[in-house]
Amino acid sequence: MNKEDLEQFIINDKEIVYSLEECLNVASDANLACISLAYSYKLGLEFLTLRSEQIKIVLNNYERIFKEIFETNEHIKEINIIKNAYDNDTNIIEDASLELLSLGFLFAFRKNNKITYVIPDEIFQIYEEFFNDERKQINLEYASKSIMGYIAMNGIIPIEILNDILINNYKLDITKREIREIALDQGNRVYKGKYLTMIDPFEEKNIKYLLKFKKDNSYKIVSLEKVIEYDDFYQSFINSLERILGKYYDILILKIYIVVSTSYNEYSEQLKELFEANDISKDKETKIFKAINKRLPEFRLWGYNGRTENEIQFDSLKIDYLIKKPKNTDLKTCLQSLNKELLKDIINENDCNNIDELVNIMLESINSYVETLETEELVKCLDLKNKDINKIIEDDYPLDFFNYLFYYLDKDKNQRIIIPDEIYDSCMNEITLDSEYSESDDLIIFSYVKMNGIIKKDELQKILKEYHDMNYSIKELDSKVIDFGFDIFKEYYTYFQGMPEGHIKMFLERKKLNKPKKYDRIQIEKTDEYFSKVDALIKTLKLSKDRAKVLKSSLIISSETHGIDNGAANALKEIYPELTKKFLDELQKLFNSYKDYIYCWLYNGYSFGEIEKTINKKVKVGRNEPCPCGSGKKYKHCCGK
Repeated sequence: MNKEDLEQFIINDKEIVYSLEECLNVASDANLACISLAYSYKLGLEFLTLRSEQIKIVLNNYERIFKEIFETNEHIKEINIIKNAYDNDTNIIEDASLELLSLGFLFAFRKNNKITYVIPDEIFQIYEEFFNDERKQINLEYASKSIMGYIAMNGIIPIEILNDILINNYKLDITKREIREIALDQGNRVYKGKYLTMIDPFEEKNIKYLLKFKKDNSYKIVSLEKVIEYDDFYQSFINSLERILGKYYDILILKIYIVVSTSYNEYSEQLKELFEANDISKDKETKIFKAINKRLPEFRLWGYNGRTENEIQFDSLKIDYLIKKPKNTDLKTCLQSLNKELLKDIINENDCNNIDELVNIMLESINSYVETLETEELVKCLDLKNKDINKIIEDDYPLDFFNYLFYYLDKDKNQRIIIPDEIYDSCMNEITLDSEYSESDDLIIFSYVKMNGIIKKDELQKILKEYHDMNYSIKELDSKVIDFGFDIFKEYYTYFQGMPEGHIKMFLERKKLNKPKKYDRIQIEKTDEYFSKVDALIKTLKLSKDRAKVLKSSLIISSETHGIDNGAANALKEIYPELTKKFLDELQKLFNSYKDYIYCWLYNGYSFGEIEKTINKKVKVGRNEPCPCGSGKKYKHCCGK
C-alpha cells in the first residue's frame, strides 16, 4: 500500500481512541463510507449513506466478517500487522494492511505529522481468541529456527543465555524447558544440563576445548531475520554436502561443518585428515572444498561467539576506540583520549600533520556520509547515543556510522556509545533539512509545554525567540495553548487542565533550573514512544476505559516528575490494587530503558539520564509535600514510603 492509498483512511487531528464505536465516530465521512461499502458488499446489501446506518452495519457485523475473512485467507501478514498495531508500531505500511483499514479492523491517527496505528479493543479481543492456537504455532516455528540458528552460530551456548535472547530480543514466549526439548528434537545435545551443543557430549574434551577457545561471554545477537537466515544457510550447506557424499555420511558432514566453524581459514589440513580416515575420493574432496570456499564469508565462528569475519573486524573498533569517558564529547577531545600510538597511526593513515587536520578530514567525511542516509536511518543513528553496544543489534543500524563512534565503560562495566558532538549535530542538521521532518511552530510550542509541565508565559515567549526565531505575542500563545488542550494558570501554561492549585505551586517551588532545555525532537519522539508502550502495557490489564484513562494520567505525572522506581511502584499499587507485580516490573523496566529521553518537569525538560549524568542530583520531594504522582496524599504516605 502506498501513501496515496493510505491517505484516505487517515484520521487527522483527533485524539486517539480505542473502542471500535469511538474510532468509527471520529472517522471522516470518506473513511467511514469506504468501510461501510466493504461491509455492504460482503453482506450483499445496498450501499448505506447515513453515518448512523454505516456505523451500525459495522458494529453489528464486524465479528462475523472478521471470522469469514480469516477462515479463508492466507493471513500471517495480517496477524502480524494487527499485533504490531496493538503494540503501537508505526512502521507497518504494507499491502496487507489495506484490507484491514478498509474493514475497520485497523485505524490510522495523524497528529503533529506523526501516524499512530490503532487496533480497536473489540477486534483485538477476537484476534486473541481466534488466533491463539495459530499464534502459538507461529511462535513455535520462529523459536525452533532461532534455537537451531544460534546453536549453528555458536557450537555451544548456555540455555539461560539463549532463553534471554529469545524472550528479550525477539519477544518469543518460551521457557527453558521448551528450548531444551526443541533442541533435542532437532538432534542437538545437552551438556551438563545447562549447555546446548552440536557436539556429542561423549566427546567431552572437544566441548571443554571449545568453551576454553571462546574469546568471551558476549554472544553475538542478530535480528530475528538474520538468525533464521543462518539456520537456512546451515541447512543449505548440510544439504550441499549430502548431495556430494550421500546421507549416510551424516556424522562426517557434521564434523566438516564443525571444523570450518572452529578453524575457518585453517581448516584444510584437518579436513584432509577426515577425508583420508573416511576414504573420501579426490573428486568428492575437491567438490567439498569448492562448496566451502564459495560460502566461507557466511560462516559464523564458534570461537568468536557467532560472529562473521567482518563482524570480528568491526568488534576490534570497539576495543581500539574504548576510552575513559571525557568531560567534553567534542571530536577532538575524544580523539585525544585514544591510545597515543593508535592516534599517531590514524593521523599518518589520513596523511595529516596533526590532530586538527584529522578532525577537519573526519568532519568532511561525516558530513558527506550523513547526506547519503535516509532520515529514518539518521534518527536511528542518534538513538545509539549512550546505548550499551553489546545489547544492540548492529544490523538494525547503518554499519558505516560505527566508524565515527567512541566507547566508554560505565560503573557497571557496560560498554556505552559516545557520539561526538559535531557528528550528532551533523545528523540533526540533515534531519532538519528534510521537509517531511521539519518542525512546525505549533509542534515546537506544544513540545515546550509538554517538556516542562508548567512554564511561564513570558519565558516561553523568550525562548521561542532566542532558540527558534519565532515572534509570538502572549495573546497568540494563549490561543495556541488553549487549542492544544492545555491550561492557563495566572501567568503560567500548564500541561494538565484543572490541575489543583496546590500542585501547581508545589511544582513551581521545586523547579531546579531557571531556563528550560532547548527543544529536542529526538527526545520528544522517544518520550512519546515510551508512553505508547505504556498504553500497550495498560491494555494488558483489561481495565475499563475510564479507569485506564485515570491510570495513564497518574503514570504520566509519576514518570515526568520523579520517575518510576520502587517507591512509585508501591504507591501506584496502593492506589490501583488491580496492578499486578508483572505489570509494575515491566513498567519499571520500560522506564529505565527510556530514562535517557523522558523529560523531567522539575528540571525543565532535561531527561532523567541527563540529570543523573550532568546535574548529578536526585529529584527530591519534601516528606510532607503533596506527592507528585497525583494521589492527593503526602509524599511520606505515598511514593516516599
